[in-house]
Amino acid sequence: MRTLLLHRLGPVLHTTLQTLHHELGLPVRRISRVMDLLGGLQITQGAITQAAQRLAADGSALAAHVDALQTQIQQAPYVHHDDTGWRVGAQNAWVGAFRSVDTVLFRANLRHTNVEVREGLGQNFAGVLISDRFSSYDSRYLQDIRQQKCRRT
Repeated sequence: MRTLLLHRLGPVLHTTLQTLHHELGLPVRRISRVMDLLGGLQITQGAITQAAQRLAADGSALAAHVDALQTQIQQAPYVHHDDTGWRVGAQNAWVGAFRSVDTVLFRANLRHTNVEVREGLGQNFAGVLISDRFSSYDSRYLQDIRQQKCRRT
């Protein structure tokens, strides 16, 4: 069997590879074996990694779409925000969800502080931030942002 050049394969395969890795947590070194077992596709680890880098590179269609979502969140009249725990390999991480009336943006972070909230909202956010009572929302760096906190139950 010959090794396929990943850039010659379609977007469904690219999406499948990234889903196997990022959503299902399959290590890149095992994705090659899975693709070989399922369909006889010979894809190298390096090709999978390079495809992910191209997909998310500045100027790519995905990066432009994420930038547009970020702009919509930053201009929204109100934004709900919450974080949930996540693992990247053996390292703790968090996924922050920013939600407005018609836009949802997820941001993966290795930290869980007000910095990530400010980066998501942008410097000129003029809306209302709706959140739980996690301490990072009480930061002095967020004091100029109007906030609505969820009730304690």
